[in-house]
Amino acid sequence: MTTLLRIKSVILFTALFTFFFASYAQAEEYKWLKTKGFEKIFVYTDFNNCDFISAKLNETIKRSFLRHDIKTTISDSLAFQTSEKGGKIMMEEIDKDLTSDNKIILHIYGKCIEYKSAYIYQFDIHFGVLNSRYSQALLYSSPQHTVMGLDTMVGIDRAFRKLLEDAVADYLSANKTK
Repeated sequence: MTTLLRIKSVILFTALFTFFFASYAQAEEYKWLKTKGFEKIFVYTDFNNCDFISAKLNETIKRSFLRHDIKTTISDSLAFQTSEKGGKIMMEEIDKDLTSDNKIILHIYGKCIEYKSAYIYQFDIHFGVLNSRYSQALLYSSPQHTVMGLDTMVGIDRAFRKLLEDAVADYLSANKTK
């Protein structure tokens, strides 16, 4: 009986150690993602030929971050954002707090091609920093999140949501650790 109890204790200890060490190791791996004011993030999107689903993808981005109390500013321009006021669409400059002092941004590239009754798609998500002087982003190669496939609109949305959840988890692991 005591041998069985010892084996259970060792297994429990090993499982807990593995869980906590893995979380700590991932947080250390992406510590460069740590940014002040992480509760707000700028998301640059480039959805090439994905007009048929881009509004849904943008909504997925907002909801995925909002679940973790992070406010997003989404734009397909590195300098301007579009907003709607009183039924009118207006262009305004992106808030400098979102792009200054080496603040982390999210770059999402998507390409969609219609093929018979489905779509070939590819999405790449990178973290980066914006060089406001030249309106260009320096993208980091790691962590990189990529998915490609052939599916319907529902399948594309599902694949994109999973990909984005992984990117959000990386961002949170670096910013919500002590």
